[in-house]
Amino acid sequence: MVVETRRHARFPQPLAHYAKFYAVSRQSICAWIRRGKLSGKLPPLQNPAEFPGWYEEHMGLVPDDLLQLCLSGGGTGNGQDESAAKDAANAPLSAERFVDAKGLDIEGNVKAFRRLTEILGRLLEEALTTGDERLFNLRNRMYERCFNQLRLAEQSLTELQKRRGQLIDRDQVESEVTKVVETLRLMRDSMPRRVLSHLRGVAPEFAERLADAITLEREAEDRIFRNLNLEGIAPEEVTRLGLSRQKAKGDKENYIR
Repeated sequence: MVVETRRHARFPQPLAHYAKFYAVSRQSICAWIRRGKLSGKLPPLQNPAEFPGWYEEHMGLVPDDLLQLCLSGGGTGNGQDESAAKDAANAPLSAERFVDAKGLDIEGNVKAFRRLTEILGRLLEEALTTGDERLFNLRNRMYERCFNQLRLAEQSLTELQKRRGQLIDRDQVESEVTKVVETLRLMRDSMPRRVLSHLRGVAPEFAERLADAITLEREAEDRIFRNLNLEGIAPEEVTRLGLSRQKAKGDKENYIR
């Protein structure tokens, strides 16, 4: 169906269709058409990808909600998906059209925003190579808005993950681990003396040999701690220290060879 307005302005769909698509009144659509007639360039209502450029040139700053609507329904806007963009614009707006749409959780929305930001970044680079300042400024604004929305979405996701216990404070963990390691070091250093304090009355020669044996075992443990994945440690030494275990039924990975 081709609708004809005064002065023979033609559009593939009724004006009511575009009013519903762009979420504005029919009077707004008519105002855009009148402005286009005066300038000699009708608004590309049938192509949402091109519409923000026309709006900025003839009407002024594109409202955020209108820009987002065009981004979501207008394809890439660089000419490569022009046919797909027109098909999307001409498709009837109905509940059946979005019956397969599924709600995204916040992780899914952040992922979608990241993808959209990357796409807009590529379009911005393409506009830079064309030398078209108007197109570059338009896409730059689109990229900045999407980037800011992505940043806010990521902040919300981070806060949610903290509340869920999925994120921990790295500085706090490092501080606690440092305290634990230092406490263990002091305990290990004083272990020979503390053991001997329980063996009062033993021969001095035996006490000295016992202290030396404890020190040797501490050094063996130190080698293990310096190489926690046990690579480079002789298998018999790992066994002697009691660090090996039998492979449990159904456990194919989580054991020490």
